[in-house]
Amino acid sequence: MASSLPFWFNKRFSTEDQCRASIRELRWPEGFRCPGCGSERARINARGLFRCQVCQKQTSELSGTALTGVRVPLVTWFSVLWVMSETPSGISASALAKLPDPDDDEQNLVSYKTAWLLLHKIRGVMQQTSLEPSYGRIEVSVETLDVVELGQFGRQGKKAIQVLVVVKERADGTTGWAYLRQVPDRGPETLRRCLMQALGGATGEEIWSNPGSEFEWLGEAGYRHRIATKMGLLSVNRVLEEVRVWQVRTHWGEMSEKHVGAYLDEFAFRFNHQCRGSSSKDIFEDLVDRVITGKPRTLQEVIRGEA
Repeated sequence: MASSLPFWFNKRFSTEDQCRASIRELRWPEGFRCPGCGSERARINARGLFRCQVCQKQTSELSGTALTGVRVPLVTWFSVLWVMSETPSGISASALAKLPDPDDDEQNLVSYKTAWLLLHKIRGVMQQTSLEPSYGRIEVSVETLDVVELGQFGRQGKKAIQVLVVVKERADGTTGWAYLRQVPDRGPETLRRCLMQALGGATGEEIWSNPGSEFEWLGEAGYRHRIATKMGLLSVNRVLEEVRVWQVRTHWGEMSEKHVGAYLDEFAFRFNHQCRGSSSKDIFEDLVDRVITGKPRTLQEVIRGEA
């Protein structure tokens, strides 16, 4: 892995001091400000913490970020972020745990448990955002996706869940944005709430759904509702097929219902970056910004699948 790290990465993230300096620059571009009293007067003490000269509060670069809670070197953190950025389909915890340590080829970068925790913490900051209104064609549908059903003794088999799929097309007919979210039921109030969250509440969009679907209320809500006939919802079908392929190729089908929301967030994050033509560096910078501005989650919160 070390040979694949680009020059700009090594220049900023190859040592612990470089990582800390980069985090400080990103968190406090105009200089450190105490989160307790707002003072700019602070010194770095022997423990490497900012100590406010006014209220004496001690602050770490990592406090209040998604980087907290995993005891691995920052170099490892950023190496994993780069792996997640440069691999188009992402990586499973099993595959990540097999990567060699850049400083010691005889050791692995992280253990399986650490790999699992790091990846889920990263997926936690890939949360999807609503669509900015742009008045174009949107396809919506509720589709079925098979996930792993877990029981008292581990994997118990497959379980079908319902997923709201929202896809935005560009003027040339290509896909420009996708949103996927598990829904507990197909009731009109549930779908209305989830779809409004995806669309950001903007009206005037042209929205297509299948005949006899649960979206007949869209016209009354101010949208231009259209019924898809003949060819059906091509963009929805394409996105759903890519989800199923990604599920098998990257995660070997091992997507549990408890964490399916995080996996759907990761897929949409990657898919939307791909639609924008983002480079690996673009994705990495987005992830770093999200990790630094994201809220911390405890190990138990991650295990329970809490956002």
